[in-house]
Amino acid sequence: KNHVVALFVISFDTKSGNVVEYCVPSGVQLNAVEFKAMPSGSHTVSEDFVYFRNGQDLYGLSCFKRIQVDNQEERGVRMKSVGILCKHFITLHLHMPFLESEVVKQLNSPGNYQRLQEYFTNNIDLNESLIQPYGSNTSVLKVRLLISEYTEYHYSITHPAGCFSQFIKFFGVKIFPLWRLILLQKKILFYSPPPVGIACYRVYCCSLLSSSSISLRESQTQPQFYVNVADIAELSSTKTYVACTTEKVFESKKNLYDAFIDIRNISSTSPNIEPLTKVTSEDRKRFAALSQLRFSIRIHIFRIGLQKSIYKCFRIAFFRAMNDILFQKLTDISSNPDHQISNSELEEMGLYPGADKVFLTQLIELYNFNVDLQPD
Repeated sequence: KNHVVALFVISFDTKSGNVVEYCVPSGVQLNAVEFKAMPSGSHTVSEDFVYFRNGQDLYGLSCFKRIQVDNQEERGVRMKSVGILCKHFITLHLHMPFLESEVVKQLNSPGNYQRLQEYFTNNIDLNESLIQPYGSNTSVLKVRLLISEYTEYHYSITHPAGCFSQFIKFFGVKIFPLWRLILLQKKILFYSPPPVGIACYRVYCCSLLSSSSISLRESQTQPQFYVNVADIAELSSTKTYVACTTEKVFESKKNLYDAFIDIRNISSTSPNIEPLTKVTSEDRKRFAALSQLRFSIRIHIFRIGLQKSIYKCFRIAFFRAMNDILFQKLTDISSNPDHQISNSELEEMGLYPGADKVFLTQLIELYNFNVDLQPD
C-alpha cells in the first residue's frame, strides 16, 4: 500500500503571494496547502521545515528555503517549499532528506520536476509497523523496572520524538503542567515566531506525554502541528488538540484554546484550567525524580553496558509508566465496592492529596472512572 498521496512545490510570487507551482499527481485536493507549507513569517528565516494537517485525513511535511537572486522580477529573493502529503504523520520524517535536497534543486533549477515525479512513482511501500502510534498497546513499562525491562524505541533526531530530551530541557519543571493538560485533553496552542520546525517538534513531544498502554474510552490527543488563521473555524469546533502557530493574533482568540504557550509561558483564562498551568512543589519533586532517573541510567550505561539507545528514550518511558500506573490504579479502584481513593493510594499513583486534587477530579470526570475522592 502506498501511503504517499502527493508531492508539491510552493513558491512565493511577488504579485500573487504563495502559489502552488507544481503537484504530482495532478487533481489532488490540496486544501490551501500553500499557506501551511510556507508559514506566515517565513520570509524572516533562510530555511525551515513544517509539519501540518491537511484536511481531515492527511498530514504534510514541507521544507522551505530562501536565497538571494539577481532578479528584479523576484525582487532579489527566491522562496520555495517542497512538501509531501501522507496518510500518517508517523512516517513523514522518512521523507525529510529528499525534501531538503529537492528544495535546493528547485531554487537553483526552477521548473525541473523529474525527480519529484520519480520519487512519487518509485517510493517504496512503507512497512505498517512503522506507522503504529506511539500510544499503541506495546509492553507495559513500570518505573520500578526501568532498568531491567526497558522497552527500546528507535527515534532518530529527524523524527519528532528524537527531540524529546531537548523538549524536557527547554520546559524544565513546566513539563508537568503540560502533562496535566494533555492528559485532560485540553486544547493546547504553542506560539513561536519562525522558524516553526522546532515548534512542530514540541507539539509532537507534548502529545507523547499522554502515552499509555492502558486502553481507555477517550483516545489520545492527536497533534495538529502548524495551524494558521484559515484553521480558526475548524479549531473552534475541535474538542481537543495540540498545535502550534506563528501568528500572535491567536492569543486574543481565547475561545479557540484552553492553554496558550508563548515560548515557555503557559497561560489560561479559564478558572478551571488556570490552576493546572502552575508549577507546584510536587511538580518539582517529580522533576527531581526524573533527573535522578537520568543520572541512574547514565551510571548503568557505563557500569554494566546498558544500551545507549535506552538513554535516548527513557524520558518518554518515564511518562508512559507514570500514566500506566495512574490509569491502572483508577481502573482497579473503580471495580472496588466502595470506589474511594485513600491518600495512600494517591501517593502510589504519584499524586499528592492537596496539590493534585483539581487535576485528579477532572481526570476522573473525563474518563468516567467510578471513583470517589476522600473528603478533605
